[in-house]
Amino acid sequence: MSNGDGVYLSFATNTPFKMNGFHEGKYRVFDQGVNMENGSPLIDEEFLFSPYWRHTEVVVDLSDYANDDGTFGGMLAVFDQWDDRTTKVIKCVCDLDDCSTPLDDDADATSAPPPDVSRSEKR
Repeated sequence: MSNGDGVYLSFATNTPFKMNGFHEGKYRVFDQGVNMENGSPLIDEEFLFSPYWRHTEVVVDLSDYANDDGTFGGMLAVFDQWDDRTTKVIKCVCDLDDCSTPLDDDADATSAPPPDVSRSEKR
């Protein structure tokens, strides 16, 4: 997601096992063409998985790594507490002529920058 206040990656994940309580996880974001075999991540952060297979929402600020036009291409790797991982190719693009302009005159939560979160919070 891109807007006038930055470029953000938002994803939902859950642990593969039905766990009671919060459990450690981490994510890494790699630049395009880079992975764990041939380079270092741009971002390497920890978070907490929500219990009982509920989705854990994570928002990552990619503003420092995005191109001048607000685009970003790379790979996301998400790890559980046993370092089992899943990876996804990511491509953040601006779908408006001007990313800083809301879709309509009634700005809603989708046009505002996401909250400052790099970790999931316990509830």
